[in-house]
Parts: sequence; C-alpha cells; structure tokens
Amino acid sequence: MSAMRISWCLPCLVLPLVACPAKDETADTTDATDVLAEIVEVTPDATLETSPDVAVETDQEIEDVVAVEVGPVACQLLDFTGELETKNAPGVFQLGGKVDLGLGGPLPDAMILEFFSDETGTFDLAANGNENYKTCDQCVRFVQDIDPSGATPARNFFQKSGTLTIDAATPPNGTDLKLTLTDAEFVEVTIRAADSQTTPVENGACYQHPSDFVVETGTCKPACGDHVCGPDGCGGICGEGCRDDEKCHLDGSRCEAVSTCVQVALDGKLDNTGAGVFRLDVTRLGLGAVDQEDFVQIEFYKDAVGTFDLASTANRNYSTCNQCVRLIVDGRTELYQKSGKLVVSEASIPMGDPQTDGYVDLQTTSVVLEEVLIDDEFNSMPLPNGACVELVDGQLSSPVP
Repeated sequence: MSAMRISWCLPCLVLPLVACPAKDETADTTDATDVLAEIVEVTPDATLETSPDVAVETDQEIEDVVAVEVGPVACQLLDFTGELETKNAPGVFQLGGKVDLGLGGPLPDAMILEFFSDETGTFDLAANGNENYKTCDQCVRFVQDIDPSGATPARNFFQKSGTLTIDAATPPNGTDLKLTLTDAEFVEVTIRAADSQTTPVENGACYQHPSDFVVETGTCKPACGDHVCGPDGCGGICGEGCRDDEKCHLDGSRCEAVSTCVQVALDGKLDNTGAGVFRLDVTRLGLGAVDQEDFVQIEFYKDAVGTFDLASTANRNYSTCNQCVRLIVDGRTELYQKSGKLVVSEASIPMGDPQTDGYVDLQTTSVVLEEVLIDDEFNSMPLPNGACVELVDGQLSSPVP
C-alpha cells in the first residue's frame, strides 16, 4: 500500500498522529503532516495528529537561533527550552508542534523522540543502528516549519552524531522522561516511504548543540473536567472509576453495565491532511474531555470510488482496510468501523495530492464504530463491552484544491 497506517494508542496527535510507534512514512520526503501523523495526530491528528492537541504551547522561552561555524558547513545552534510531552504511544515524546522553536522561519517546529528499546544509559547516536531512522533504537528528529496548509514544505532533520543519556529513573516506556544530548548534531534528511531510510540532503542545513542539552517531561496535569470515570490523561482514572463488570460511558459521565451506542451527526468540511487521509474535528460535540481533541479520520489505501462495505473481510481490520473510518476521542480512545457503507462519488480522487487534486465527496450510511485496541502490526481488536458510536447518515466532502 502506498500510505502508512497511523495508530493512535498515540497518533499519535498534532495533526494526523501515529502508532506504537511506526516508522513508515506517506511520501518519499515526509512533510509536516506525515511526520506528526506518526505521533502528535498525530497526527491531522498526528501523528503528529500528531491529534492528531498535543503540543507544548505555554511557558516556553524561545531564543533566536544563532549560526556557528563547524568546519566547511555553518550549522545553527539549537537553543530553545520547553517541556517534553508524552504521546499516547509507548516510547514517543514531543516538544513543540504548535510553537516556533526558532528553526527556520516563524512557522511551528517540533522535536520528536522515539524509542524502540526500554534501555536507559548513554547511547551513541551515530552507531549501533542509530545512524539511520530505519534502524535506530534511540531516535531524535526535528521537523522545521510545520504548515498545516501545506503551502510551505516542512524540512526534516535526523541525528548525525553525539550521545544521548537517558536517566535511569525514567525509562522511555513510561510517561516521564529525562535525557541529556551531548555534542549532538542533526542534519537535513529525506525519509523514504518504503522503509523509513534517511538520506542526508546534499548541502542541506544542520543544527548542533556543542555541550549538554537537557530535555524532560513536565508534571502531568489530569484532564478530567466533570468526568466521574475514564482515563485522566496521566495514567490514572477520573473519579472513583467503574466496577469490573461496568464500562465507563464514552464521555466519562457515568458507569454502565452495557455500553450505550452514542449517535453522532457529522457536519463540516473534511481537512485533507495527506494523500488518502481526511480529518474532521468533532471536539465541539463533547464526546470526551472538553480540553482534548476528538476527531473522525477517514483513510484510503486504494484510489477507488463507488460503494464500499466497511464490514467486508479486508475492511474489518485496520491492518488490511482499503477504506477506513476511525474516531479518536481525547487523543487516547480509538473507535474503528464495525459495520456500514461508505459511498465515494465518481468525482473523488481519494489518494490524490492534497495540493493539486486530492478530493473526496462521500456519504456515510449506517456506520457503526466500536472501541478497539490497535497492536504494533496495526490489527484492530474490539474491546469487550467497549464504547460504541453510530454515525448519523450524512454527506461529507473536502475543499477542492
């Protein structure tokens, strides 16, 4: 398939956010949407949608970037502060995403940390597989100039040298992280879609921090509002929670013996966040915590039009679906199609370029979504007595490029 699967048990949320974690990309050279869809949502919603909700926006002291000479190439000095945010995927952390960290122009930048090992200690960023995003266990990336409109292409940077030290008290599989980058240098790269191979851009830009650079997560603030149950966003639960034989209602308002299928009417324009990826923000509907982003994401992995059964053999699993409907609530609760149909008009080009010809006009019919867990292979597994949402039949379309 030509587009990556985006798992959110992250994505992952800022824009279309990501899996636990996945290293695939949706374009030969990832743009801002692709990178954050892995995370942040996450992300549209993220990865990265990521979320996409998800970025550190306050109490950041951003300094101007200063150029320093390093041999024949003028690398810029990384010089910013802020707190890492834990993403809703094991081993994924992010700083920025909605604020300018001083990289490039005035658009937002993001620092993305991904760990494919739970080890702590000191690691060489240029050895043992860490020299390439395809094989790294300790991975540090920067995305420069994130433009949700796509008018300004984002630039990607990956580690070239230096060391990374993870505090023994904060293994990367947890919610807290403290690490130190020492003599770290990051170079501009492209990321190949097929296998996430990074290739340095010839005469590309670079960033460095010649001494110790400490980044860490801040104190998590629970997001419960008036919830009496359900996750609080910090690894705990709101209120007293529910008994073992009960399920928390989707909006956290009550515990119930049998999940109530919530009816949701969709309206508004779909945002084409990447080839084959369309998102609609539904936070205003109050499906979860009011201060967390909720969104419907429709993904296409086949450039086809017509009427599609969402309960077909291929479409019943996220790992194999060609037409996929998902709902992310509070950046952490994932619902995936159980039944219904998607009618895509003949004028649609589902997997087209969002800037030139990507467009969908579609109708949802009797679509029911159920709460699922998505594993590392993108298999969607329904949760017993999980949340349920029924999409009221409706017409949705994206703006014509």
